[in-house]
Amino acid sequence: MTTCSSLVCPITVLPISDPDRNLIEGTGGYGAGLTRYLTERGELIIELDRPDRPARRNGAKSDSIDAVRAGREALTREHLGQPRGAGERAALSVRVAARRSAVEASTVAQCQLQSLIVAAPEAIRTRFRGLSTTTMITIATRLRTASSWDLETRSYADALRQLARRIRTLHTEATAHEQALTAIIETWRPDLLDQPGVGPIVAATVLCAWSHPGRCRNDA
Repeated sequence: MTTCSSLVCPITVLPISDPDRNLIEGTGGYGAGLTRYLTERGELIIELDRPDRPARRNGAKSDSIDAVRAGREALTREHLGQPRGAGERAALSVRVAARRSAVEASTVAQCQLQSLIVAAPEAIRTRFRGLSTTTMITIATRLRTASSWDLETRSYADALRQLARRIRTLHTEATAHEQALTAIIETWRPDLLDQPGVGPIVAATVLCAWSHPGRCRNDA
C-alpha cells in the first residue's frame, strides 16, 4: 500500500511515514507554488482531487479533517496521479487558456456589435445593411460621427467604433497566442502537426491533457 508523507490543504500539513511523498490538492491552482517548491527539492508529489465533504452545520469546514479524509481516500486508490508536467506543457496550457479567453471575448463583442447595428438609427444602420461580419467590423472601426447627428446616434457610433476596435485587438491577441503555440509544438512535438486534421490548437489540447507518460493509462 502506498503511503503519503503529508496531507496538504491550504493551511494544514500532516506528516505520516515516508518523508519523500506529498499529497497535494489543487496542484494546478492554489497548490501550484507548493508543488513547484517540493518538486525542485526532489520530493514526490501525488495529486488528489478534492475529496467529498459531507454537509456541516452552518457551512463550516475543517482543513485538518479534510486533509485526513483526502489521505484515507488516496490510500484506497489503485493508481495515484502525479501533477501535470511543467515546462512545455505548462507553457502550452497558459497559451491555450489565454487564447480561449481572447476568442470568447471577441465572440461576445461581435454579438454586441451586431445587436447594436440592428437597433441603431437608420443613419448608421444603412451603412451596414447586407454586409458580412468581417466587413461590418472594418467599417465600424472607421465610423465617424456627424455634427448633424443627435445624441443617440452619436452614442451608437461611438459604441460601435469601440467595439470594433476591441474585436480587432482581441483577434490580434488570439493570433499571437496561436503563433506561440505553434512555435512550442514545432520544437517539442512536431510529429503531431503531421497528423491529418491536427493543427496547433488540437495538438496543444492533446499535449496538455496527456502531460507525461503514465498519466493516461488507457484509450478511454
